[in-house]
Amino acid sequence: MAATSKIYLPDAKLVWVPADVLSSNDNTVRVAKYVPDPTTKLDDETPSSTEEVVLKEPFASVESLPLRNLDLPDAGADDMVSLDYLHEASVLYNLRRRYFAALPYTYTGTMCIAVNPYKWLDLYSEENRLQYAK
Repeated sequence: MAATSKIYLPDAKLVWVPADVLSSNDNTVRVAKYVPDPTTKLDDETPSSTEEVVLKEPFASVESLPLRNLDLPDAGADDMVSLDYLHEASVLYNLRRRYFAALPYTYTGTMCIAVNPYKWLDLYSEENRLQYAK
């Protein structure tokens, strides 16, 4: 894997953390991590830390780490079939983007995933309701 590859790194607290590979040597990798604040949308422009990480099974090599999808809109992908890399980390981070964009419905093909926004959204206005009543 090339240096500065955009990957997801396993994390004990957050499950997956976006990171950029700066360098690697066997099972040791130096990364710039983008640790998200759980209360705000992800800032994937400014790394929150740079550190050296020892990789462990099942991701014992840098080549086995899941790759990040590039050039996603701020609102994420409305249908995850369009993602270049569809795996656990990309699903979770796409749903996170959609959550912070107040878009609770996301598709994977014909399957709809609904994430509770924990607040009232103006999705079911009279105009929207009538649009789907036909």
